[in-house]
Amino acid sequence: MSFQALFRRIHTSCLDRVRTSNAMFVSGRACLLLLCFLGAESTGDNVSLSSGALSTAFDEDRMRSFAELAGVAYCQPSLVDDWTCRNCGQSGFEVESGKVRVMDNKSFWQENSTRVVVGKLKDVNSCFVSFRGSSDTANWISDFLALQVGAPDLPFPGCTGCYVHLGFWQVWEAHVAGVKSALLDFGCGPTSSNGVIVMGHSMGAAAAHLAMYTLHQIGFHITEAYTFESPRVGNQAFVDAFENLFLGRIPMYRMTHNRDIVVHVPMAWLGYVHVRQEVFYNDTTSGATFHKLCDDASQEDVTCSWQYLWDNLDTHDHCNLPWVQAGNICNCSHPAGDVLV
Repeated sequence: MSFQALFRRIHTSCLDRVRTSNAMFVSGRACLLLLCFLGAESTGDNVSLSSGALSTAFDEDRMRSFAELAGVAYCQPSLVDDWTCRNCGQSGFEVESGKVRVMDNKSFWQENSTRVVVGKLKDVNSCFVSFRGSSDTANWISDFLALQVGAPDLPFPGCTGCYVHLGFWQVWEAHVAGVKSALLDFGCGPTSSNGVIVMGHSMGAAAAHLAMYTLHQIGFHITEAYTFESPRVGNQAFVDAFENLFLGRIPMYRMTHNRDIVVHVPMAWLGYVHVRQEVFYNDTTSGATFHKLCDDASQEDVTCSWQYLWDNLDTHDHCNLPWVQAGNICNCSHPAGDVLV
């Protein structure tokens, strides 16, 4: 048996233990140690993908527009306010005058360490909520606080047994009031006919999933969601409750790129599970990019991002993405090739 096959067999066994246990951390330390050892020795599959595998419901051009809106959260606030930032123009969207708000929050010891942008799209019956990903040391500390918070600490009615990543929850919790206020001010409240489109990159993608759940529970109309390079957010109970609200009801896609390491954390054997629907993009040596709507109904698709194991991952693929015109979603003022992680 190959290292790859052995790794997956043990990995599946560990995940089964997690799914059948209420514990938030796998008690079988042997699983963790053996997986780490085998992961260092294994190699990922080189799977050929075809764009023909995509569902017709997936609109790639629309996804690219929302990827640019996710990138807006990395731009200079003054340029976002007057909608002259690079990603603002490349999104193809305009915003209504005076209806865009950049909200920064101080966490740990640094200012502006988390950010969300809310705006009212012009000639579209929707507001957007865009969460920025990791951009400084404080963000990375939040990213890797692999602790979970659960009921009764989570205000998630109907989410029995739900636990989510503590750092990601703290990011969203710090912005709940500001996001609600902005959406109400811009005419996208629960009593309006306007919807809310949610997006985010990296840590911002994780916060976006939590925002969707919270906003839906208090009456806001979530109409679309596009998350880019999201880490795992919570346990199986959270994923089940989340998908019960949104999966198959709205366009909702979790975009992954090639060998990015971030989509593999926090580790699955700690009880963390990805939400659906993954759409995987694989860069090829020829320069062409192929993509696939992944089969992740019962577990992560081993022909998508999960095909790459720890020795084959690359931080370069986290910010350098094929979905934005500049090629780098993380840095609004620098050309493609500069990596911010």
